[in-house]
Amino acid sequence: MSTTTYEKIEKLCKEHGIAITKLEAELGFGRGSIGKLKKGGSCSADRLAKIADYFHVPLEELRVVTFKLNQDAYQKMMDNIRDSIAPGLSDVTNMYISLSEQDRREIYTLMKTKMEKYVKKELLG
Repeated sequence: MSTTTYEKIEKLCKEHGIAITKLEAELGFGRGSIGKLKKGGSCSADRLAKIADYFHVPLEELRVVTFKLNQDAYQKMMDNIRDSIAPGLSDVTNMYISLSEQDRREIYTLMKTKMEKYVKKELLG
């Protein structure tokens, strides 16, 4: 079972010794707005970004994205990725394919975080 966005926010609040209601107040959210996530509600990307900034964590740490591909679709997707990148990267791609789903998620999160920092640096100069 995957962790929900609410559970991730709840964990961060506990780690930082702050109640969810206090987090809502400090961020200017309505009382109970984060609690709605517990019941399957949604949260805008803007609000998730504010929460991520508050706790100094990457936005991806709060998002929950789930999808499944059948093996053929997954292999086709990976073949397309491998075929579209420079030949020198094929070894890296093959290693990536052989990793567990958890390891691939961790690498994706690391790469995305690094790219976000790079883009911010380039934009802000």
